[in-house]
Amino acid sequence: MVTRRKRSGKGRRLALAGACAAVVAAGAVITPQAFAGTGFFGTTTAAGACSDVELVFARGTGEPQGLGIVGRPLARALAAELPDLEVGSFAVVYAAAGNQRSAGPGATNMSQHITSVAAACPETRFVIGGYSQGASVTDIGIRDSGRGYGR
Repeated sequence: MVTRRKRSGKGRRLALAGACAAVVAAGAVITPQAFAGTGFFGTTTAAGACSDVELVFARGTGEPQGLGIVGRPLARALAAELPDLEVGSFAVVYAAAGNQRSAGPGATNMSQHITSVAAACPETRFVIGGYSQGASVTDIGIRDSGRGYGR
């Protein structure tokens, strides 16, 4: 999914602040080289080309499948702040059930997606995050990957 939208100066500042807060709360910017050959990173746009930036986001507990109440505005904010880049997004597939047992399968889905995109699209940069239980998914996914991450 590629999203592009122009914002006013005030709107851009607010969007950037929200995006930064969300990433700081539960995420990281990861370079594909950290996952080279693992199949974890690398996503495509609707046209089948690799995106420049890929948001991988795990929604919160009880939310329906998708990017969720935090991930959707984060995706819009990233696209607005990076108007010259193709920005894609991936919603982690997991139950987001009332208990934390669904976090493990979500972390597996997250890491598999990132690995596959990184292998197919080595120049793609990733923004990874989650809200509520999705933050646990993100923490487990990064920790269990056994790989480094950076800017």
